[in-house]
Amino acid sequence: METHCAAAGCRGTCIYLVLLPYIEQSNIEDTYDYEQPRAGWHDWYIFDPVGKVLGRKRLPFYQCPSDDRSSQYCWIKDFFAVVGGKTRTARSYAGDVYTDGLFAVNRWCTFADIRDGASNTFAFGESVHGARRGNGHTIIGQGAPSWVDGCVCSRPSCAPSTQELGRGYRSTKYPINSSLLPITLSEENEAPFGSFHSGGTHFNFADGHVIFINDTIDMNVYQSLSTIAGGEMIPGSAY
Repeated sequence: METHCAAAGCRGTCIYLVLLPYIEQSNIEDTYDYEQPRAGWHDWYIFDPVGKVLGRKRLPFYQCPSDDRSSQYCWIKDFFAVVGGKTRTARSYAGDVYTDGLFAVNRWCTFADIRDGASNTFAFGESVHGARRGNGHTIIGQGAPSWVDGCVCSRPSCAPSTQELGRGYRSTKYPINSSLLPITLSEENEAPFGSFHSGGTHFNFADGHVIFINDTIDMNVYQSLSTIAGGEMIPGSAY
């Protein structure tokens, strides 16, 4: 994910575009040019005539029915890719960067890479926490990211120390349902998972099953579930 660069920085192909053929939405993905010379997801919905429409389209499978913000911003998403959160890789201008989870910039994982086991590894989590920037934000620092929003990083390598991730990817640095609002640029990468449900939030695991995780979960267990190769032994009774 996130592979193409332009003068303004790297904004490649976000995971939400890549997933579309697997959720019967190839008609949307077919309109996206993976080899475009511009800056990926961002310029697709800013400059491409078709992207301008589809990038602002409601995609219900990326939304939770409990989030009534979608009545005002129909294109928002409530589910974010998990980048990890137990061991920090780098610190960028937008906060801590983790790469110990299933998703990372310019890296594709296979099931063989998930050495902790797909049934014990978060893939996506529900988050209604605002981002500093978002397609349709009303107050700076409380943005509502759109389904197509991904990351930003700097040329030429998109090194972790240059990555801004909060519009598309989130970590387990903070407990579920924590609040950093109004979020600052130096915290953008650290927005927590959480929901409008009472007491916790939903996570989709790498093997496809979904569980509601209580916000009282032990932090060591919570962060261990967000890594792909931490070597932890986590019994199901722990969460």
